[in-house]
Amino acid sequence: MIGYIRKTLNDIVEDYEIFLFKGTKLTVEVKNGEVDSFENSKAEGIGLRVIKDRKLGFSFSSVFSREALKEMVQNALGGSAHTKDDELLGFPEKDVSSEEDLSIYDASLVNIPEESKIEKAVAVERSALEYDDRVKKVRKAYYQENIKEVEVIGPKGSNSFKSTKISCGVLAVAEGEKDSQIGWDSEYKRFFADINPSDIGKEASKKAVRLLGASQGRSARCPVVLDNSVSAEILEVLSSSFFADNLYKGKSTLKGKMGKRVFSTLINIVDDGLFKGGWGTSPFDGEGAKMQRTVLVEDGVLLGYLYDHYWAKRCGKSATGNSARRSFKTPPCLSYSNLYISNGSESFKSLLKEMGEGYFITDLLGIHTANHVTGDFSVGAMGFKVENGNLAFPVKGIAVSGNLLDVFSKVVRIGDDLRFFGGIGAPSLLIKELDISGK
Repeated sequence: MIGYIRKTLNDIVEDYEIFLFKGTKLTVEVKNGEVDSFENSKAEGIGLRVIKDRKLGFSFSSVFSREALKEMVQNALGGSAHTKDDELLGFPEKDVSSEEDLSIYDASLVNIPEESKIEKAVAVERSALEYDDRVKKVRKAYYQENIKEVEVIGPKGSNSFKSTKISCGVLAVAEGEKDSQIGWDSEYKRFFADINPSDIGKEASKKAVRLLGASQGRSARCPVVLDNSVSAEILEVLSSSFFADNLYKGKSTLKGKMGKRVFSTLINIVDDGLFKGGWGTSPFDGEGAKMQRTVLVEDGVLLGYLYDHYWAKRCGKSATGNSARRSFKTPPCLSYSNLYISNGSESFKSLLKEMGEGYFITDLLGIHTANHVTGDFSVGAMGFKVENGNLAFPVKGIAVSGNLLDVFSKVVRIGDDLRFFGGIGAPSLLIKELDISGK
């Protein structure tokens, strides 16, 4: 199969790249202790990129017959004829070799009975319901796993790896005398044994219960503590500003700020594709280039951006291994791997104590609507009023407005509770001041 493609392309293109994918996906949702939905699927396919006459073509196939592969090759070649001539086009060498244990593959997962996987979802629902009598129901309790094999092949070599991803989560509903609130929690792990449904269920219900009786907060310009999940959400919105293509196209909040102190001196931001056990970890990226650890912000100073092979050449920089494949059906694109704000040393209680009076924000509603070029945002929020360094009462119906860069520039303390939500991680942050709109 591959020999046929290589033989066909060797003498008629400047370069080519073959992406092979094989994967399975299992999703279980439960309700009232019983399986509500069960999906088990398989996917297998091949993606092909070619460079002919300095033009890029792409095609894919989920069928591996000689006829289908011949059509795929012809479509890629034909497609290249309709794209722009670009002398910078090229693919990285496929020369990644490492003995490093990245802890991304649970070889035992395929032999674990489906009943045990269903029990993870059942257990997370049970844990949520047992936490407090006010948790009356669960809207969604799930278990999901993905197992994949990837190989990227070029004219002079190839790279391959296997990986597993397991996630489990629950949305709990707590009911009070006058209102109801929801709480969500989940875990993202590489190994089945690392999923703890009891902790997930308890945390989701805790979040729901503690918001019961929430009232509208008052308008203020005051200090704010951001929950680690909220810090991570804001970082994810900012993440695209680190991508070289957005910088080049003028679509980045960080354009023109290289070498400048953009954030608080306490802020360090890293993208680490080799983070052991990380959700975005792999030995190589979506086009076969070696993954690496890239320091983007150090002591508040912007030190770097994220590049794949093409954009590194376009910008005259070195590639950082940040090409990602969403599917064999699409070409690779720039993305982060494991992007996070480095952990601090302050306990959550100490953050509240230092703040004294202000708000603890646990949820932002619609932060993805922030302007990715200017960084401005105004979104709904929920959380707690903080008085005398303690959580006083839950609040809802408030809005938080500001600028993404300003939020991170006003960080005065960093918590010691770094947590990853998929490939994005952050600790809790104490912000000097933010604008809160309420009653």
